Amino acid sequence: MEPFPARSSIRPAPGAGAEEGPCTVELGGGALTIAPQAGPPLRIRFTEIERWEVADYAVTLDLSGGARVVLSALGKRLEPFRRALPAARKEHLGEALLLEERGPAGEESGEFRWAGGETEACRVRLQKTSLIVFPRQTLPFLVGYGEVKESSFDAQSFAVVLRLRDLRRLELVRFGKRTEALLAGLSERMDALASRALAALGALAPDLSALSLRELGALLPDGLPAARAEIERAAPGAWEAMFARAFAAGARRDAASHLLGRAQSAFLAVKETHPPDAADGEPPACEGEPPGEESDTGPAASPGPRPGSTLPDELAGRQILYLFQVGSALALEVPSSTESATYLFRSGVDPAGSARAIVRALAAIQFRREPISLPEEQLLGGRGARYALALKLVPELRAAREAFLGRAVHAGAEAWRKALDLAMSRC
Repeated sequence: MEPFPARSSIRPAPGAGAEEGPCTVELGGGALTIAPQAGPPLRIRFTEIERWEVADYAVTLDLSGGARVVLSALGKRLEPFRRALPAARKEHLGEALLLEERGPAGEESGEFRWAGGETEACRVRLQKTSLIVFPRQTLPFLVGYGEVKESSFDAQSFAVVLRLRDLRRLELVRFGKRTEALLAGLSERMDALASRALAALGALAPDLSALSLRELGALLPDGLPAARAEIERAAPGAWEAMFARAFAAGARRDAASHLLGRAQSAFLAVKETHPPDAADGEPPACEGEPPGEESDTGPAASPGPRPGSTLPDELAGRQILYLFQVGSALALEVPSSTESATYLFRSGVDPAGSARAIVRALAAIQFRREPISLPEEQLLGGRGARYALALKLVPELRAAREAFLGRAVHAGAEAWRKALDLAMSRC
């Protein structure tokens, strides 16, 4: 949207005097910029807008910290601006928070609420492994399909209801005639992801019976870890088979065996990061959805196995994560990654919960580990600057960074073990 003239009233704090007068308004670059004719410009980042509304031919924005900005005298620009503001905010936050997946996705407009909460207008974006809710005013959030225990239609409230494994209940309401399409698109994508996940697990443990593989698939939905003891109970022999194929040989195998030998418990998660194209059997997109676009916020394309990987071809496009509880630390090994280092975190009082949080944090940044390990000063500029907003707004990332103990690079067994022990000593 091109810059346009308006009138602004800027109140820095409740009860303070307002700065009023003609101005120029511009949307772009992740912010709303107001340039008064008499005074310095004001650049409002989209993340600072806590609430906004349109009433009496004016736009009122409540900002974090208590400031308020009112834009009036917009004339014919009022309606275009009312539409452009949430669209620009959605685009910027979706990219900054690393939520959007590559490839086609379906979008529908309606409202959402968490059980017991208030409704808010939003757009819902159905992707191949997750859905994003873009609220009109508050921050967007992502729900991985692996986190959904059950999806259903509530005829009384005319809502699509998602019951999550952590007991939260998300309701998607007021989608009108598109409600049925929303539920169908969601169900198709969840079923397709579960089928692909089962095929990947079958490639990791090829000798499992069909019934054992089904039990394993129920225990390891996309992106959620399960404990070794749970896996061994559900599908005897599966842990050993998957461990052998994930760490086939070399230093990574020796390191993983060393960690497993010292571990009080261990966890495994499998997360799809590069879903197949629609031509490979993905369900058709929802009616009226935009074509997929490439973004440099996503991980590098991975059409086949990673260089040097010993994993089966069926695991291409997935991350395999092992977490070993050694004392008060969780040691992370990712055999699907090209990065040759063990990452260590504090396990806390609930190692299983910490394992889930670490996997969720890594998934939130599409398995880049720099936002967790980079020193504070490197997050202020250069390559780290792109992660600053995600770290500020995503609680799991902040928690993972606070729990981070250090890395042990696979640069020889003795050096790796010394680095491992040094990191664990920081618990």
